[in-house]
Amino acid sequence: MQTTDYEALIYLGIGHAGGHRKDIECLRPEWFVELGKRAAEAGAKKQTPRPNTEPPAYDYLPVPEDGEIFELTLDGDATDPIKMLRNDMYIDADKWKFKGPKVRGMQIGRFKMVSVGWQPTFDALTMALVALHGAPALGQWREAFKKKYARPDNKGPIGFTGSEWVNGQNIRFPYLRGQGNSWYSNFISVNGPSTDDWRFVVEII
Repeated sequence: MQTTDYEALIYLGIGHAGGHRKDIECLRPEWFVELGKRAAEAGAKKQTPRPNTEPPAYDYLPVPEDGEIFELTLDGDATDPIKMLRNDMYIDADKWKFKGPKVRGMQIGRFKMVSVGWQPTFDALTMALVALHGAPALGQWREAFKKKYARPDNKGPIGFTGSEWVNGQNIRFPYLRGQGNSWYSNFISVNGPSTDDWRFVVEII
């Protein structure tokens, strides 16, 4: 199932109206409530029988299931790779170098999460991802994923292995892991992910 990137649609509407990106800050909560009412009215008009046990709607976007295609929007120029280290509490962040590749400009990408089981090396992991699923997502996309899916599913770590951060011989990539209702974000050595519960985000071209 492909999800709709509503944030991207909002920016598109702002652009069509001749506005600026910062105009998104003027959005009011009641407008979204009104959209929800319209959706409910449209659903009622379909006259589709609904069971009384229908679960309540999420107040947040659930993390996509493995293999489910989803969209992310990212301003690569505003997502500084070294600042990502600082935000993850690396006190030596300025000593690191971002090796890339880098996302540049405003981008909308399509992705899915996949698992490839235990792999003996990072190169073997990358080869398995590319051969079976697609190109590993560049590291900056972690920030867009964390923002869009604000509550983790706590099913295991999620790696974004398409970019590298380097400090001497230390090479790392960003990942996310659930901590209750919040994400824990960090960087891990390319020799680190060796357990079956790891999932990796790949881009759908």
